Amino acid sequence: MGLKQWRAKRNYYMGVAFDTGQYTKPDFAQAVKFYTKAVELGSVEAKNNLGVCYLWGKGTARDCAKAVELFSQAAEQGMAAAQSNLGLCYLRGFGVAQNSQKAVELFAKAVEQGDSDALCNLGICYASGQGVARDDQKAVELVSKAAEQGKAQAQGCLGLFYLNGQGVPQDAQKAVEYFTQAAEQGNASAQCNLGACYASGRGVAKDIYQSFAWYFKAAEQGNTQAQIVIGTYYANGQGVTQNKEKGAQWFAKAAEQGDTDALCHLADCYLKGLGMVQNKKKAVELYHKAAEQGNPIAEFNLGICHFYGHGAENDKQKAIEWYTKAAEHGHVEAQKTLAVNYINGEVVEQDNQKAVEWYTRAAEQGDAEAQSILGDYYDKGKMVEQDKQKAFEWFGKAAEQGNVDAQLALGFYYSDGKIVERDFNEAIKWYTKAAEQGVVDALFYLGVCYYHRHETEQDYQMAYNCFVKAEQRGQIIARVFLNECLKLSHFSAKNADYTILKGHRELEKYLSPKFWDGIGKDLGQSISSMNEMSQLINQIKEAQPNWRYNK
Repeated sequence: MGLKQWRAKRNYYMGVAFDTGQYTKPDFAQAVKFYTKAVELGSVEAKNNLGVCYLWGKGTARDCAKAVELFSQAAEQGMAAAQSNLGLCYLRGFGVAQNSQKAVELFAKAVEQGDSDALCNLGICYASGQGVARDDQKAVELVSKAAEQGKAQAQGCLGLFYLNGQGVPQDAQKAVEYFTQAAEQGNASAQCNLGACYASGRGVAKDIYQSFAWYFKAAEQGNTQAQIVIGTYYANGQGVTQNKEKGAQWFAKAAEQGDTDALCHLADCYLKGLGMVQNKKKAVELYHKAAEQGNPIAEFNLGICHFYGHGAENDKQKAIEWYTKAAEHGHVEAQKTLAVNYINGEVVEQDNQKAVEWYTRAAEQGDAEAQSILGDYYDKGKMVEQDKQKAFEWFGKAAEQGNVDAQLALGFYYSDGKIVERDFNEAIKWYTKAAEQGVVDALFYLGVCYYHRHETEQDYQMAYNCFVKAEQRGQIIARVFLNECLKLSHFSAKNADYTILKGHRELEKYLSPKFWDGIGKDLGQSISSMNEMSQLINQIKEAQPNWRYNK
């Protein structure tokens, strides 16, 4: 080895020492200094490492074009790591025009030399279909090989495959195992995923304190996603003693790195005075900074600020402009807000068609409220051509997400039997869900369903119990109905039981299919159209204003 080569090696290893903190704390600026000297002396390894410093701005200003130049030189000299890093630049468009196929070619060259990072990157390309036809099995094969070599990034990717069931049977426990392996090696992305698993209880016992601990490790490494979560945990007192000041500080750290979601969180703190002195104008400045980068949350919040004059000029037209930008970027609340404004016609010209369009876009993104509203529109033919089948479909989507109005509507559709086959079991299922959310009207409907199903003696008991519970909660139809039961059966309120529902033809007047078909979702409207019921209600109000059925 000649003197020049020896000096190149010496400077390269000194750069590595400062880069990794081998003998002292990491000093990236010193690492760049030694790598640069080594590059001047012809070190191919130093070219790659210096390229990494320029790519991520470690110890020097970030310069992706310079990084590509260095990676290209080292790659041409056959260095596998440089080929892999250059491939990453082409894949993501760092310092060069994005070219996924070129990236795959470079990863493949590096894989031929046994580079484990390239194995993982090539696997990711197969998993996403970037630069190559998507092949989940091939992706798992490549990433698994890298994971077996101890690569943290590959272990984390494999964890995601198992978590999502991509190319392998879904297995949350195995996902947690791989996340843990990668997280323990310091991989910030895996630490975030592991924190998320502990927060949700996927693949591991739910533990908010463990979630905080793993997110905190990632946050300390500068991971903006983790910093936002830690800020939220401090602000809400999740997994840690509540400290809104610390929450704001973590949001600020992520915002300093340019994360637009963090800018929005920090703006929220200024707007509401959470962990800092309230400053609405500062909040608007931060929202603007994030909105300029196309963040829909910031755009929506700017709309709110202009609509109500919070830290910005009270300008409803400008508010609509921001709402529209946010809505076009997929912000569901902005889409629904626009729909309401087009219906009201106060700020914009009334346009029911546009209102339906925005509700539809929100519904198609899975918003339960918008789905339920659309169901109601199609059910009644309000602002759209009446289409009961479409109404049923939208109600079904919303009901599955727990929307109580949709649950009531589904119950009615199944008990009515006009759009779908009558099925009292399904009706009971949906009315029960609505009743569990505190909807008193659902209790009466449940009673009617049990009464008409009458498969067993117990159905009459269940019907009776539902009517009593509904009456006790002030449901007027149940009160009228039970009053009629008592009149017909000659029982007193004190000793009556479910047998009063049986054997009285007069009760069919109130629980017959004809009566049932006449009941809509709006109980008050249905009853008011029936003169006899109205008279009974008035009689009870006048004669027994405090009447309650006490079982």
